[in-house]
Amino acid sequence: KGHTDVIWTFVYSPDGTRIATGSWDSTIRIWKASTGCQVGEPLEGHRSWIRAIAFSPDGRRLVSGSKDKTLRVWDTSTHQTVLGPLMAHISGVDVVQYSPDGALVASAGFDRTFKLWRAHVGDCIATIAHPRDVNSISFSPAGKHSIATACDDGLVRIYDVEEHELVRELAGHRSLVRCVQYSPDGSLIASSSNDYTIRLWNASTGDPVKGPLRGHKHAVLKVTFACNGQRLISCSSDESIRVWDINLGHCVDLALAPLSGHDGIVWAVKFTPDDTRLVSGGKDRTIRIWDVRSGVSLCVIEAHSDSVRTLSISFDGSQIASGSEDMTVRVWDLRTHETLGEPLEHSSKISSVSFSPDGLKLLSGCLDGTLRVWEILRREQINVMDHEGSVTCVQFSMDGCILTSFSNRNVCLWDAITGKRIWCFQHTTAVKVATLSPNGELVLTGDRNGDMRLWDVGTG
Repeated sequence: KGHTDVIWTFVYSPDGTRIATGSWDSTIRIWKASTGCQVGEPLEGHRSWIRAIAFSPDGRRLVSGSKDKTLRVWDTSTHQTVLGPLMAHISGVDVVQYSPDGALVASAGFDRTFKLWRAHVGDCIATIAHPRDVNSISFSPAGKHSIATACDDGLVRIYDVEEHELVRELAGHRSLVRCVQYSPDGSLIASSSNDYTIRLWNASTGDPVKGPLRGHKHAVLKVTFACNGQRLISCSSDESIRVWDINLGHCVDLALAPLSGHDGIVWAVKFTPDDTRLVSGGKDRTIRIWDVRSGVSLCVIEAHSDSVRTLSISFDGSQIASGSEDMTVRVWDLRTHETLGEPLEHSSKISSVSFSPDGLKLLSGCLDGTLRVWEILRREQINVMDHEGSVTCVQFSMDGCILTSFSNRNVCLWDAITGKRIWCFQHTTAVKVATLSPNGELVLTGDRNGDMRLWDVGTG
C-alpha cells in the first residue's frame, strides 16, 4: 500500500525478487516480492501518470514512459533519474522495452511511431513510422536482431534492429493486435488481438504455425511465453486467464470449460496433492470429484442433508473431510468414495475444516464461535476452544503444533496439544482471509478494506 491513485502498470525484476509499479499518481514504487514491503522512496519526476515500465536485463535500471510525453531511466538502487527526461512521443509514451543485451530501449506512443534509444546515453537512433498506432513491442532474444510490433491495423510487423527496416508483415488477425511476444528461443512469435484470438507465427518466415487459438470471449489483452517456451499464458477483458500448451508445434487450450454438474452455488473447491483431481462441494449437498485434465466428473457423493460449505484433503491425498450446514463433519475415503465412520456432530453450522499434517486429527470451526480438535480414528473430540465471534476459517500449521482461526476482526493462534490461546491479532475491519506461513512463524491476513498485514507469531 503506497500509491494514492490507480496502479496502471507493473513488472517483475529479472531475478523475481522485486516488483515495480507505475501509477496515475505519477510515481513509480519498487516492492520486495517476498514480503510486499516497499523498497526505498518512490521514484518521482514524471509530471503525469505512468503508462509503461521495464527493468533492464541486469535489474540495475528501470525505464519508464509517461503521459507527460517523456522517458526516464532510473537507478534501481538509488531511485534517482540517471537519464532524462527524454522527449519521446507527442501523445505520451505507452510502451517501453529493453533489448535482451540491455543496449537499446524501444518506446512507442499513440503517434504512429516507435523509437530506438541507446540505453546508456539516451540518444534516439531511429524513429520508425507506422501506418497506425503501436500497442506492443518485443525484441527477439539475445543473438537475434529483430523487433516485432503489434499494430492497430491488425498486422504484426518485424523490423531489422540494425538497419531499422521493415522485414515482413504478418497478416491474419481481423482486428487490432494488442500484444506481441517472442518465444524464449526466438523461433516463434505469439500475438493476441481484439478479435478474441491468439496466433503463433514462425519468426524466421512469418508463416502461421498454429491458430487462431480460440477460447476467450473478448479481446485478448496480453500474451506471454513461460520460461521454458512450452506454454503460453493469456489474459482477456472477459476476466479470464488461459494457459495454452505448446508441444511439438501443437497447442492445446488447458483452460477447462466450466465444470458443470452442481445444482446451485459451489461453496468449496480443493485440488488433490498430486493436482490430478479437483474436489468440490455445494449447496446441492453433494461432493463431486473431477479429472483436472479432461474436466470429466469422476464421482458424485450424496454427502450431507444440507449445503456442503467447506472441504479439506489430507496431506497424503487419501481422505476428504467435508463440513456442512447440517452441523456435521464427515470423512471420506478418496479412493472408494465411501464415508469413514460416523459423522462428527456439532452444535452449529460448520464453516471450516482442516486436516493435521499427519492426517490423524481434524480441526473444525463453527459459526457458534467454537473450534474443535478431533481424533479421526476414534471419532473423539480432544479439545474445544472458544473464539470471539463466528469462526470463518481454521488451519493447522505445517508442523501440526499451532492452530489458526479467524472471525470477523480477530485472528487467533492456539497450542494444538493443550488448546490454550497463544496470541490474538485484531484488525480494524472484517478479516476476510488469513494463512499461516509453512514454518509457522508468520501470519498473513487480509481485510475487507483491501489491506494485508503480516504478523510475527513470536512478537505479535
